[in-house]
Amino acid sequence: MPEGPDHRLLPATGLVADAHRAGLRVHPYTFRDEPTFLAADYKLDPIQAYLQFFELEVDGVFSDNAISALRARQAFVQRHRTRRQAAARQGMIRSV
Repeated sequence: MPEGPDHRLLPATGLVADAHRAGLRVHPYTFRDEPTFLAADYKLDPIQAYLQFFELEVDGVFSDNAISALRARQAFVQRHRTRRQAAARQGMIRSV
């Protein structure tokens, strides 16, 4: 995610979608938990950084903190499972 001079995040680019259209996989690196490396938008929570990239549909990440990466991926999967189940209950999609 691009950052401005104030360390706030700028809008996401189309890089991931463009790479996928070209048949490429995207694995950003290197995720770190230390506050020095986190954008201000993440409010010192490294999991938020991972979640944002997972929402952009990256294919994987390189991380100096494997446990944080795993926890974030589990949270991401659970969030989407919950959304899908809620949509199914409302008749918006068929449950698989």
